[in-house]
Amino acid sequence: MPGLYEAQMRHAAHYLTILREADELYLQGGEAAHEGARLLDAEWANIQNGQAWSEWGADDDQESAELYLGYSGVGINLLDLRQHPREHLAWMEGALRVAQRAQNREAEIAFLTNLGAAHARIGEVRRAIECYEQALIIARETGDKQDEGALIGNLGNAYVELGNQGLAVELYQQRLAIARESNDTFGEGAALTGLGNSYRAAGEIERAIDFFERALAIDRDSGDRRSESIDLGNLGTAYADLGETSRAIEYYEQQLAIARELGDRRGEGTALGNLGVAYDDSGEPQRAIDCFEQHLAIARDLGDRHGESNTLINMGSALADSGETLLATECLEHAFTIDRETGDRRGESAALTGLGNCSLASGEYRQSLGFHEQALMIDREMGDRRSEGEDLANLGVSYAGLGETDHAIECFEQQAVIAREIGNRGGEGSALGNLGTAHYFKGDLRRAVEYAKAALEIFEEIDDPNVEAVRVQLAEWKSAMEKNNAQSS
Repeated sequence: MPGLYEAQMRHAAHYLTILREADELYLQGGEAAHEGARLLDAEWANIQNGQAWSEWGADDDQESAELYLGYSGVGINLLDLRQHPREHLAWMEGALRVAQRAQNREAEIAFLTNLGAAHARIGEVRRAIECYEQALIIARETGDKQDEGALIGNLGNAYVELGNQGLAVELYQQRLAIARESNDTFGEGAALTGLGNSYRAAGEIERAIDFFERALAIDRDSGDRRSESIDLGNLGTAYADLGETSRAIEYYEQQLAIARELGDRRGEGTALGNLGVAYDDSGEPQRAIDCFEQHLAIARDLGDRHGESNTLINMGSALADSGETLLATECLEHAFTIDRETGDRRGESAALTGLGNCSLASGEYRQSLGFHEQALMIDREMGDRRSEGEDLANLGVSYAGLGETDHAIECFEQQAVIAREIGNRGGEGSALGNLGTAHYFKGDLRRAVEYAKAALEIFEEIDDPNVEAVRVQLAEWKSAMEKNNAQSS
């Protein structure tokens, strides 16, 4: 029996080393990344067996417990691509229990953080927040300022996802103060990026750009090329929000160049996806589709199911814009299947939204309602207020298409309430514009003009690219109202 035990322990230790080696190769990028992925795939069954054996003895044996913690603590980058999210969660939960029994506070922080990230990836943001908050308590008890700052930043990211921009900004400001106190340049750049993302989500794009540029300056000064690539992508997305698509494309091309220079295949896919969205927005759907096809090939090569689904959703949007509704629907249905298989609730919602928009484009308003109602249900379950507001806007448009204007108005009013509650000025302006359009088609020009004025005021304040269209619309409605008043008198 001792001989069998020793053999199993050697087996588990050996394949933990293989897992670590594969992950280190992947992080090197380029051909080494491919070699790391191939090594993981070739030895995956043995790695799973080694992990299972170490788990079996982890409760009673110190050596098994250390191996078990090792399996959950190394290889995190590749496991994110290869493991089903539920399997990944199970590994993290088991390792956390072992760390807690051993009163290993440092390991507790690490596994709670990884567990939170795993929940966030599949849309379980509130579960992620619970994990981060538990880890933050431990970090403060142990006086680890670096972990404290990182966890506060993770909480900020989670609240951005939930649409609570006010709380997210407060958290990122705390993160920034801690980073500056400890001369943590990486933390400072991350905090500035988080602030940029918060203000962008709230529709304050110029403020977001200022923070993204400051993060870029820090990352360039420190030589952090990977973070520099991310900063460039964020700037591109912000300029795309302003309608400056050509400038956005310039940033995305710089992002792509750095990712290729680093051999960062995942980053390369992200940049190609960004370029695809920009080309689609600029009315070049075929160029967009070319970028998405390249991104799709990378995602499949890496085994990145989330990246594959996201690309299929973007491709579906581009195909729909070019009138290829059937092909668009196929892409979106495939994405939905992947998200169901991986338990990615946010991805499910995005795919359903895309399918609803395809139905809208085809004039199938009842079918569109069904898709957008399912998306709304998921986003409410996740507590994603920003997406909930967007779902209500889509439902309102569907009801308007059916001629059910009162139902449309109810949806747009709920959209406006949510936007105000979460501080989303762009969303509020959009909701007010939708209400104006609905009242116009209802024949109530006075209220249509009131809502259009309110929308215009917000769009002018945040420099929204829709400002000119609303200004023209308002002028037309005011002219029509004045004509009606003149005829009445």
